[in-house]
Amino acid sequence: MSRKKILKLEENNLVARKIRDLRKLRGLTQAQFGELLGVSNRTISNWEKEVVPVPKSAIKNICREFDVTEDWLLGKSAKDPVSPGPIAPDSKLGRKEKKLLKEIEDLLESGNQAIIADLKRYIQMLRAWADKRK
Repeated sequence: MSRKKILKLEENNLVARKIRDLRKLRGLTQAQFGELLGVSNRTISNWEKEVVPVPKSAIKNICREFDVTEDWLLGKSAKDPVSPGPIAPDSKLGRKEKKLLKEIEDLLESGNQAIIADLKRYIQMLRAWADKRK
């Protein structure tokens, strides 16, 4: 591989951590994450363990697939790109559910990072619980 197509060691270490964090935040296994990117779970594991460098082409795919910026993934921007956007209430939801979604949206818009982190962890727990019930 040419020098331009692979990351510097420091960049790769950061990208490896961010890939792992992004994958976990989205509640994906390495296999699911790899499937979305068209690579094996072993490749994802090797990236996360920093065994092999993450190719720049993969970085572009990750950014596109998970709606994050390359600057964030490479550590050039501190802005948390994985905060969900506005929640579009489903017409099938009742009044109580719509009110709850509005409250969650207000919390996300507040910018309080501790609350946002807690909400993300809670969502992950709910997803895991729902997966076990299937």
